[in-house]
Amino acid sequence: MTRRRIVAVLGESGIRRLSSPTWSRYAIQFVRDMRIAPELIRAETGGLVLLDPGLSEATCDAVIEASRGAAAEVVFFLAWDKHLLTRIVSMHRSVRPLDIVFADADSATDRLRSICESPFESSLETLLLHRLDPWLSRLLAAERNLAAEIMVGPIAITSTAAFVHERGFAIRTLERHFAKVGLAPPRYLVRASAVAKSRRVLLGRAATLSMASEQGGFNTVSQLSEAFEWATGLGPRQAVASLSPVEFAKSINNRLTSTPLP
Repeated sequence: MTRRRIVAVLGESGIRRLSSPTWSRYAIQFVRDMRIAPELIRAETGGLVLLDPGLSEATCDAVIEASRGAAAEVVFFLAWDKHLLTRIVSMHRSVRPLDIVFADADSATDRLRSICESPFESSLETLLLHRLDPWLSRLLAAERNLAAEIMVGPIAITSTAAFVHERGFAIRTLERHFAKVGLAPPRYLVRASAVAKSRRVLLGRAATLSMASEQGGFNTVSQLSEAFEWATGLGPRQAVASLSPVEFAKSINNRLTSTPLP
């Protein structure tokens, strides 16, 4: 467990707000050249990105896409009134988890400090990708990228066939290629990703199984429980309480791989 790595992609007003000695202890890396922001974010896998959505739409989209690929959490840092929130969320609804910090709000300083100080732990999705790399590396590059998008993408996938079709793949072809290298069919990667997303919700103190089901893309709590049983042999609450991220990843990895590497 280490302190979060933070990249701040902000306008000048946001940079001024966080450049005071109060924030120096957090080692925030400010980005003034927006052209290099995506590369900096990709280099900080699993970190925290502070983003000013008042920047250009192209900049926001590039930052969000890089954050998704790096499994980084995005926090919108706002200096405006709340009437702009609806428009911002509709523009960037693909960002999950999504947090909003209003820079002018009385509680903003405490909230942002809490976010910055929360310890960084590699996400379950990132650990899974690392464990699956020996198998994924034997796929075509486009297929590897698709698998990574399934695992770390912020949106719950409700139809595997529709998801892969939208990206130009034939589900049967993918299933054959996955089987050839010893991987379970893509729908099981989707299930693993759904379990990981649900697990993240259940780490919250006030989280309910219904909330976790919705976040993971399950239709019912029963489906959620069945997926956790498949992934870990345990129910959702027991699995979250008793398994570390590494143990979780190892258990799911065993469900996703069948053919030993030569």
